[in-house]
Amino acid sequence: MSLPNSTLPPDDPIRQPAADACAPTGKNIDSAAGVHPAAASSLVTLLWRAVRLRCPVCGQGKLFRGWFTMYPRCEQCHFRFERSPGYWLGSIFVNYGLTALIVTAAYFALFFTEALPPDWIMRLLLAFCLLFPLWFFRYARGIWISVDLYFDPEPATKLVSAKKAETSASSPPQV
Repeated sequence: MSLPNSTLPPDDPIRQPAADACAPTGKNIDSAAGVHPAAASSLVTLLWRAVRLRCPVCGQGKLFRGWFTMYPRCEQCHFRFERSPGYWLGSIFVNYGLTALIVTAAYFALFFTEALPPDWIMRLLLAFCLLFPLWFFRYARGIWISVDLYFDPEPATKLVSAKKAETSASSPPQV
C-alpha cells in the first residue's frame, strides 16, 4: 500500500529526488509506488543485467570481484546484494533446476537417438552435473537477485538511506 504524495511529510525520502540513491540514473523516486525507478525495471532488463553479471538496480556495478566472491554492495548505487540472511538459497534452486532440466533433456535425447552407448551417456552427464553448476553459480545468483527484485522491489527509502549512510561514513567529521 502506498500513500499519496500529498500525505507524505515534506522531508520524507520518498518525496526527495533520488539522484544520490542511484548515480547512473539520476531519476526521481516514483513517489506513488515508493520504489526507485531503476528497481522497478522490466524483467527483460533485469535478466539482461543478470546475464552481464551487473547490479540489477543500476546496471553499472559488478556483482562479483572473483569467480565465487561477491561484492557486498554495488560500487555505483550502493544497493545491498544480500537482502536478508539465507537470501542466496533461491539461487541454489535456480542452479539446481536448470542443471536437472538440461541433464534430463540430454539423457532422453541421447538415449532414444542411441548416439552414444548408455555408459558413455552416464559418464558425460555425470561430468556435466559436476562442472556446469560451478560455472553457472555466478549467473544463478544474478538471475535470482534480478527475479527477486522484479517481484519484490526494494523500497526507495532503503536505497536512499543506504547511500546516505555510505556518504556519512566516508565524510570527515565537521568541527
